[in-house]
Amino acid sequence: MYTKENHSNLKFESVCKQAFNLNVYCDGIYYYSLDLEDKDQVSIDHSKNGKYTFELEHKEYPQFKKNIEGSIEYSNILPIVTLTPSSKLSNEDVIVKAIRNVPKLEIGYIDVDFNGIKTRYALNETIRLPAIHNQDVIYCVSAYAKDLYGHEVSDQIYVQIDKKAPSSQLFMNNERVVDRMNLKKHPSLEYKYDDANAYMRVEYYLNDTFMDMDFEKVFNRMVKDDVLKIVTYTNDVLMNLEKKEYEFVFSPDKEIEMVSKSEQVLEKDEVVEFERVWVVNEDNEVVLKKNTKHIQKVSKPKIHYTRKKNKVQIWSEDKIEYVLVNGKRVQIEKDVVGHDFVEISLKKKKTSIEVKTKHRKALKKEEIKRSAVRITSIQKIRMWLKQIFKL
Repeated sequence: MYTKENHSNLKFESVCKQAFNLNVYCDGIYYYSLDLEDKDQVSIDHSKNGKYTFELEHKEYPQFKKNIEGSIEYSNILPIVTLTPSSKLSNEDVIVKAIRNVPKLEIGYIDVDFNGIKTRYALNETIRLPAIHNQDVIYCVSAYAKDLYGHEVSDQIYVQIDKKAPSSQLFMNNERVVDRMNLKKHPSLEYKYDDANAYMRVEYYLNDTFMDMDFEKVFNRMVKDDVLKIVTYTNDVLMNLEKKEYEFVFSPDKEIEMVSKSEQVLEKDEVVEFERVWVVNEDNEVVLKKNTKHIQKVSKPKIHYTRKKNKVQIWSEDKIEYVLVNGKRVQIEKDVVGHDFVEISLKKKKTSIEVKTKHRKALKKEEIKRSAVRITSIQKIRMWLKQIFKL
């Protein structure tokens, strides 16, 4: 008998009239004895894991002994079943095995559920979950075991095998590119793909020649009837690849002008705005027709540094975009007069500080050495008055 109960009741056909003891052995080693005289049943304690056997022994004549046929095996040790896949997320076939420790196995199996269809395998089998071309599938794998003592254990895992490449689309001027299209002027290109974790690499070929440059530089080299081929390579995290090709023919309209505007901040207090106009000439080449610049006097923003002991205070009347201290951003606060303000403690011998304002892109870099120089009271008053009068 196999049991997970820690005791059993032994009943006899009648009351024992002989002077017998019942010797109890666990795994062949004497454990204890029970007096059977004038009893028709006894309770057997077998709370120790092992195989219990029994022997009748006469109290007065110990040489008279008899082994009783049969045994009781008791265990409170749970068996172990653990599913171990070669991967839980893959784009290739996945191997699944069951690590098990079930010494007295009665029932055991592995079930694989795919789209509601179950396939059963033996517990000791090695299972191969196949990858399916251009599909993203999920397998549910479960294992079950029951030993002769009645203990039950199970395990379940989900395995995703994604062999489906991400899907991408190219939009030109908000229009989806499907067939070969004509280019009349500099287009607005946008690449979209359905997997947020995917990434794309783009190549440009002008008349079948690879152009190792960005799209705008390629476009500026095009003349009438040139063929531009765009090739996109989109990979997901599992390296599933989608490759797409798009073709465009450059057929510019001579009446259409291409305008470019840019702005440059000069070292002096000036901002220059450039406006360039390109047209297509009689030789179907893109040429610069107009190049004008507008100079605007501006009051460039200033970035102020104030040093106090081994602390540096930075403030600006213009909005500060960022402050980097040894390459790391620090938090920007407001001082009592409403200026963007940062205070830094110099903990190293040399500290690199970079400050950039937002509106006119003023940039200032400085390397400050730590020192023990103190600011006098007169200097403090001068700095305070300077800030007040600038209000």
